[in-house]
Amino acid sequence: MKKLRVVALKSFQSEEQIAALVEFSNEHWEYGGWDAEAFGEDDIFPFKLELSCVLADVNDKVFGVFIVSQQKERYLESTLDEYLYIHKILIDPSMRGFKIDGRSLFGTMWDFSVDKSVEDFDLYSQLLTVDDDNLNAISIYERYGFCYMGDRSDGKILMGRGFLD
Repeated sequence: MKKLRVVALKSFQSEEQIAALVEFSNEHWEYGGWDAEAFGEDDIFPFKLELSCVLADVNDKVFGVFIVSQQKERYLESTLDEYLYIHKILIDPSMRGFKIDGRSLFGTMWDFSVDKSVEDFDLYSQLLTVDDDNLNAISIYERYGFCYMGDRSDGKILMGRGFLD
């Protein structure tokens, strides 16, 4: 069994680590991966490096990424409050069923990023988009308390939690 760890994206910034993230994203993201700049500092996506996390082994082989940032209005124009926007969640499909300290890999990464966003940044509301035909992902997000918030023109739906009605 692989020895896995979850680390903040800000501590996974060496040239080799960024190359591993780019390779992982190109290999596993259906619509193409991100380039190296996407894993670095970015004024458009505040606190991305602090809030996002990487699932990797001790040799820095990447098995998952959870990319999030603080947002205000960008994806949800009807709110004036800052919220956590979940950009991308991806775990290597070969790692399904693996756990860290009895917790699923998804749950471990979720705890790292979402709990940190609440505790350190007061981001009690979270928002994400998901393909409207990705029923598996929708089901997982619903288990984590996300609700349908609306359709988008790109075939995705908005899901959120922690927003006032």
